[in-house]
Amino acid sequence: MKLNRPAAHPDVISLNNKRMTQANRSKGVTLLGWLFIFKSLIAIIGLVTLKNRLATYEATHFDLPDSYYYVIQTFTSLNTVLSLVAGIGLLRTLSWGRILAVLLTVVSFLYEIGFYFIYTHRYTVPYFFNSGTPVFILYIKLLLGLLWTAFICYYFSRPGVKRQFQ
Repeated sequence: MKLNRPAAHPDVISLNNKRMTQANRSKGVTLLGWLFIFKSLIAIIGLVTLKNRLATYEATHFDLPDSYYYVIQTFTSLNTVLSLVAGIGLLRTLSWGRILAVLLTVVSFLYEIGFYFIYTHRYTVPYFFNSGTPVFILYIKLLLGLLWTAFICYYFSRPGVKRQFQ
């Protein structure tokens, strides 16, 4: 004998599906979610402990207006908070977390390119900011940033990964 059960409310069905998605999320999504959170926590510690030393160092080594420092500090602080939010969104398999992670990665890479062009073209010496760091290190950093950005964009645009975030 078949019992007629009332249909479940759509919110209950979507909540159950979301729980199943979180339980079955791929290891890559989990790893990247924790990596975004770890990166933001390290950045928070760095912002708190190195803020004064960095400001003093920049003021003595770079001839830049104060407005540049405010832009750099604001971008870094905003990127740190949004990376934490993106990591949480990835771990909860929320679609906005995936989009935010991709956008943050692309914007951070564009920021690095801007950093390179603004600062290295200001100095003509083969060392970065006269600090003894060869400029080719910046090229390696830009190459690694490009590879990381390409990886994040590719990974989160794969159909199997996108399905986890629906």
